[in-house]
Amino acid sequence: MKTNITRTFALTAFVLLSVSTKAQSFSLNELTTLAKCDYDAFNTTMVEKGYVQRGSKSWGGAVAQRTYVLGDNIVVGDVRGVGSNTTVLAWRFNDVTDYKNILQELKDAEYEQTNREVRNGNKYESLYFERGTLRIIVTKDLAKEYERSYSISLMYTPLTTQ
Repeated sequence: MKTNITRTFALTAFVLLSVSTKAQSFSLNELTTLAKCDYDAFNTTMVEKGYVQRGSKSWGGAVAQRTYVLGDNIVVGDVRGVGSNTTVLAWRFNDVTDYKNILQELKDAEYEQTNREVRNGNKYESLYFERGTLRIIVTKDLAKEYERSYSISLMYTPLTTQ
């Protein structure tokens, strides 16, 4: 009986860990969708993934920045400038697998790499990509052995018709 309870507990813990770990990750498609969506859709997606809102700032009555946290993952959505329709979304994370997946998705989707910036003897690298009105920067920061981090930033400006 005790062995069955232990097995059940271990299996439940494994499943919960697997689900929560997967939930905190984003695909390139999810990130580009988030960069283009309104506040309510953004908030709903973040809450569904298990993120907790840690703050928001507003200017001129509109929510202009929102920060969500889940473990070591941080997502910040932001609108730049008064009257600007450009949005910026940044996701900071520590999982190299997520970093590699995002790079592979960019390659598979044939995004054009426009620049590469390297510092600290290849311990810090930023890759710049563009497609239409979407600009993406993917960064790895391996400067601190114990605190490796990765990030992806998206800047989206919708086309305007006049």
